Amino acid sequence: MMIAPVVRPTPSPRTRALTDRLRATVAEFQRREPGFTPEEVAHALRELQADTAPADRRTPALVAVVLLAAGMAIAVGVTVATDAASRTPTPRALIAGAVVCGVAAIALLVMRVRTPR
Repeated sequence: MMIAPVVRPTPSPRTRALTDRLRATVAEFQRREPGFTPEEVAHALRELQADTAPADRRTPALVAVVLLAAGMAIAVGVTVATDAASRTPTPRALIAGAVVCGVAAIALLVMRVRTPR
């Protein structure tokens, strides 16, 4: 097993300033609202991050889904057409396996797009 160290990039001065302001804002809010839990802080920060995420995140996954579906359809169609022309039976396990793998890949891509980061 190979272990690769994770090196975090050094934050810029603007990033550190924003971090300090966010910490101060959260601390002030917790003083005003004593029942404010760390889970609520984490949830609010996730919401903030979701609001500022780039909107084009879905495009590459959508292109991948379309290309994968088209490739699956072409592969199955060519296999069936070739087998029909040569009058040999189409191995149903091969086609079923390709379809199952393709559907699983499409489902994973869709789940990746819908999962908030």
